[in-house]
Amino acid sequence: MAAVKDWHPYYCIDGDKQHHNGIIPDILDEISDSSGLEFTYCFADTYTDAIHMVQEGKADILGWFLDTEDAAREQGLALTKPFITMNNMIVKNNSVSYPSGNLTGAVLEGRVLPEDVQAEQTVYYSTTEECVKAVNQGEADFVYGLATSLETELQKPSYRNITPVTFYNTSTSVSFAMVRPVDPELLSILNKGISDIPEEKMDAVTGRNFVSGSYVPVTLKELIYENPMAAVLIVAAFLLLILLAVVLIARSRVKSTVLQAELRRAEAESKAKGEFLSRMSHEIRTPMNAIAGLVDLTCMKEGLSGEVKGNLEKIRSSTKYLLALLNDILDMSRLDGGMLTIASEPFSLDKLLREVEEMTRIQTLQKDQEFNFQTDIAHSGVTGDPIRLRQVLTNLLSNAGKFTPPKGIITLEVKEEAFENDRAVYRFSVTDTGDGIAPEFQKQIFGVFEQLGTSSSKSEGTGLGLPISQNIVKLMGGELMVNSTPKEGAEFFFTLSLPVVAPDETESIKKEPASEESFRGKRILLAEDNDLNAEIAEELLKMKGILTERACNGQEAVFMFESHKSGYYDLILMDLQMPVKNGLEAAREIRSSQLSGGSTVPILAMTANTFQEDIDAAEKAGMNGFITKPVDSNYMYQTIGEYL
Repeated sequence: MAAVKDWHPYYCIDGDKQHHNGIIPDILDEISDSSGLEFTYCFADTYTDAIHMVQEGKADILGWFLDTEDAAREQGLALTKPFITMNNMIVKNNSVSYPSGNLTGAVLEGRVLPEDVQAEQTVYYSTTEECVKAVNQGEADFVYGLATSLETELQKPSYRNITPVTFYNTSTSVSFAMVRPVDPELLSILNKGISDIPEEKMDAVTGRNFVSGSYVPVTLKELIYENPMAAVLIVAAFLLLILLAVVLIARSRVKSTVLQAELRRAEAESKAKGEFLSRMSHEIRTPMNAIAGLVDLTCMKEGLSGEVKGNLEKIRSSTKYLLALLNDILDMSRLDGGMLTIASEPFSLDKLLREVEEMTRIQTLQKDQEFNFQTDIAHSGVTGDPIRLRQVLTNLLSNAGKFTPPKGIITLEVKEEAFENDRAVYRFSVTDTGDGIAPEFQKQIFGVFEQLGTSSSKSEGTGLGLPISQNIVKLMGGELMVNSTPKEGAEFFFTLSLPVVAPDETESIKKEPASEESFRGKRILLAEDNDLNAEIAEELLKMKGILTERACNGQEAVFMFESHKSGYYDLILMDLQMPVKNGLEAAREIRSSQLSGGSTVPILAMTANTFQEDIDAAEKAGMNGFITKPVDSNYMYQTIGEYL
């Protein structure tokens, strides 16, 4: 069925102006009930487009034909019996008289101007609205069309130049139309269906569809045309609102500018603070590296007395304490500045816990404490930040060790509580049998530099471990909490939800520890600008039989590397902060060099720069590993051995 959407009163389903279905849907429903036929609609934009759809075979039936059988025959169409009669009318421009000579008539495309309508010229338009506009603007003298459509247009206040011709009123029988030659069976069914509709039913159909057409929405243009004074007041109020909005926006922008300036100042202060701490970290670690290196070298000497060895161990312990203090201060600074980030990488939770257990068991044995380790996890392969998780557990176990007396018990328990959607929920708990924490102090202990307990236990820490751990756990999506009763010990616990990965994703290649023979005869290029640190590193490497050649800056390191054939250097130890050319620039230049195997030689950073961005920058520059200062000689040997 070819039809034009939202054309009152024929088809009005889904229309935005009417509250009825339309004559055609109502009649087709009656025919469907009596004949069993089912109808679907093909929609056209205009009446003439609907006629063309039937003529071209895109539709079987035209929903309504508005002219005579002779007009239908000329267009190759056959009509059913009429199902309704509609009135036609003429609307003229006020400047002309009808009837008279030399008139131009406007007609809807697809319709025919009857012989009794006098017109010198006929102009066709796609819609009734276009016809009425043409007459109102004087482009045509009158319009001929359906009374229902023209009366709807006449209700609009913007049409001030037109008047209906009251004495002209003719009727049109409306029928369905089909292309010739017509299907006689379909024509017969349609005619019978129309005939079977009771007269009272047809009156009800036409009544509800004609009455619902009285509402005509008024456009803004028409409203202004009809009420100019009200329109002026509305525009004035609108302009006043705009002016008020401009003032408010201007004030807001001024305030925003001030806030942005304060934000930039705060960011500059934070950046300056970060740079200061980074530089101070480097400057403090450099002499600490010398102290730690000299202690290691001295401890390797033979014939040392017990008193000397004891003093050296105290120096080493103090160095580790200073290093821990420095790391804690840097972590708190980064937390305050929002710069501490949590990594996301696959790792084995079981392996991490075993490493923490091994380290803790040694410490508790030294203090004559009992250590219990309990795990109940089904999924060991997870994604997260193993370094930060180890830091939290180490802090909690270290605190438990400080406040637990000899013969006391420390317990690390990790339990998998749930698994859903490839994520597992783990509960981490550290308990001790120490003095416990009074309720009024249980929130206080998470403050910066807060310490409870005896003076001896206070002297063992910085008071930063718990606040750092609490913030790290929050960044991981959990919350560190405490449960304690005085004289009965304490429990620190938190819960994390971690994505689970396949076990093979967490497995790294296990490298056998390098033998003493694997070091002998190897040649290392050492790029170090500090003479004392270079001397210590050379001595430590010499003890393993390694040959060392030193460069005092990055530029010299690049020159020395490119001056020898490929394979001359087995490995490069590169400081990051050096004069002339820093270690990152030197590493990039060596990697891009086409000479001496620059793309394959292992390059290890050995530096006092310990921020995560320093590690990332070293990796981006092409370095293979990262050794922090103060240098742990055993870790240095292990790392170098992996690449030799």
